[in-house]
Amino acid sequence: MSENSRLAVTNSDNRYLGIALGSGAARGISHLGVIRNLIQHQIEPRIVAGTSIGALIGACYAAGEFDQIEAWFKQLTLKKLLVFLDPKLTSRGGLADGAQFVRYMKETFGDIQFEQLNKKLVVVATDMNSGREVWIESGSVWEAVRASMAYPGILSPVHLDGQFLLDGGLVNPVPVIACRAKGARRVIAVNLNSEMITNHQLEGEVSSESGELIEQSLLSKISGKVINTVSPLLRRNGKNGNSKNENSKNENNKNGNGKSVVPFNTIDVLAASINIMQDRITRSRLAGEPPDVMLMPRLGHIGMFEIDRFEEIYSEGMRVVDKVHWEHELE
Repeated sequence: MSENSRLAVTNSDNRYLGIALGSGAARGISHLGVIRNLIQHQIEPRIVAGTSIGALIGACYAAGEFDQIEAWFKQLTLKKLLVFLDPKLTSRGGLADGAQFVRYMKETFGDIQFEQLNKKLVVVATDMNSGREVWIESGSVWEAVRASMAYPGILSPVHLDGQFLLDGGLVNPVPVIACRAKGARRVIAVNLNSEMITNHQLEGEVSSESGELIEQSLLSKISGKVINTVSPLLRRNGKNGNSKNENSKNENNKNGNGKSVVPFNTIDVLAASINIMQDRITRSRLAGEPPDVMLMPRLGHIGMFEIDRFEEIYSEGMRVVDKVHWEHELE
C-alpha cells in the first residue's frame, strides 16, 4: 500500500502495529512530522525499527522522549551540529568519532537500556567486516543509535560486542522485516530515499552548502585557523532557463586556467554515492518485504546536513500521513 491507502487500526491493534523509520540524514526530520500526525490520529505503533536517523528518532519515541527530541531538532542549527560532530584529527575511520553526541544523549535522557523501553525497538546497523545486517536489541540505546548512524567517511565505525559497526542504511535503509520479526502484524514504513536520484543532482544544479561548512570545519582543525574562502559552488534553488545563469554556472565549473573542474565538494560526492546505493537497495528490499502502508516524503531536494530547513521537512512528514485514508475505530 502507498499514499491514498486505507488502514484500519483499533486501539488494541497498536500492540501489533510496527513502524519502520528509514535512513536519510536531515530528511529524517520528516519522521518527527510522521509520528506527530500519527499520534494525532491516535495511531501509536508499539514496535519500532530504525536505521540511522530513523534509529535516533525511533529510539526517542520508544523511550517516551518524543516531545524532547522534537524540540531539540527544532532548535538545532548547523553550527550546533558541528559541535556534536566535533571533527578532529584523532578520529579513526571518519571525520568524527561521535563521542560528544553519545555523551549528550546520556546526560540529557539518561543511559537508557533497551530493557527499560515501553515499546519494542530494533536498531539496524551494518557489520563492517562481514557486510551483514545487525539488529541491536540490548544494551545502551544511545550506543546502538550511534552505531546505526556511523555514516561512512563522516562518523567512525563503532566497536560494539566484538563487531565494528557502520550505518544500517548500507544494508537495510527501511527495516520493514525487523518490525515483522518482532511481532508486527501491520507495518507503516517511511522511505526517505524515494526521490534521491534526480536530474537536478545528476546535472549538478544542487550543491551542498552545509557539506562545504563541514569541510571547512575539518580544515580549520588541521590548519589551526578558520577557512573563510572556498571555491564557489552553485546555489540551491537557483533560477534556470536563461543564458545569464547558464553562463554563470559554466564559469563556476572552471578554474583560473579555464579548465573544467568538478562542481562538488567531497561531502557532495560521498552523499550522492551513498544515496544512489541506498535507493537501489531500498527498491530491492521493499519489493521483497513490502509494508502495509508506505509513506514517501518528497525530499529529494534536501541535502544531508540541511537541518535548518526544519519546518519544510517536518511539514512534509505531516503531509504524507494526511494523504493516507486512515480508518481509526475506537474501542
